Formats: sequence, structure tokens, C-alpha cells
Amino acid sequence: MKILKTKEEIQNKVKEIAKNINKDFYNKKFTIIIVLKGAFIFASDLVRELNGDFDIEFLRLKSYENKNSSGKVKKDYSDLERFRNKKVLVVEDIVDTGLSMTELKKDLEVVNAKVNICSLIKKKTSLINDYYGFVLGEEFVVGYGLDFNEKFRNLPDLRII
Repeated sequence: MKILKTKEEIQNKVKEIAKNINKDFYNKKFTIIIVLKGAFIFASDLVRELNGDFDIEFLRLKSYENKNSSGKVKKDYSDLERFRNKKVLVVEDIVDTGLSMTELKKDLEVVNAKVNICSLIKKKTSLINDYYGFVLGEEFVVGYGLDFNEKFRNLPDLRII
């Protein structure tokens, strides 16, 4: 597997993203929603760089089977009432088609949450992100939390499979 982004490049990008979030969320109370499973490593590094008054919650979404989007989002959450009228920062590993984030954002807006989306990676075709690190094309990447059939999450860098 070819290394696409090194551990050092990723850490520099995480700090850059956090700097922008810190500026935009200055003096604002907010909730971070970490999307499991893929975002847990990115999110843990990101939150250590954030300042301010925030809570952390977790939700699980899944739309990929092997290397392809299934076209359907499997949602493993209920009771979004806990986000009613809150400022929310959703932290995701990668936004590809935008399907999962569009559905989650729509669900959160039903409870009047103000939603921002943050991801380490966004694909060139995605328009949904407010904060993101790297813009990629069609490469399928693993590592730093991203997986292929639940494997390779533990790699410290991003690699093309």
C-alpha cells in the first residue's frame, strides 16, 4: 500500500483544522458528535487541540460495504432530542458522497440543532463540509481510523489500498 499522507502531515492538518474551529467557536458552548467507527482517531487528536466549552457524544453511521457506498445509510442512533437547540460539530473521518452527513444533518435540524460538519478527508465531489483537512479524488484510503472491512484502522498514516 502506498503512503498518501504521513503521520506528520496528518498532525499538521489536524492542528490547522483545530485553529479554524477555535476561531469560529470562540466563547461558544457546543457539542461534538464523533461518528463511529472511523472518526475516533481523528477526533481524539482534534479535541486535544480544541479550546472552549464543549461536550462529546458519539453516533454510529455506516454506508460502505467493501470499497463501495451501499447508497443507504445505516443509522445506529436514536433520541436526538439531547441535541435540541444546540450548536453541534459533527466529526467524521471522510465525506465522500455526502449521503451520511446530509441525512445526519437533516435529522439534527429536526431538533433545531445548528450543525457544522468537520472531516479529515473530503472527496472533490462533496460540498457539505464546513471544516476539512485533505481533498482527495477517487482513491480508497485506509489508516488513521479509516478501514477496509474493519482492517487497517491502526495504521498511523493514510494509505491507498
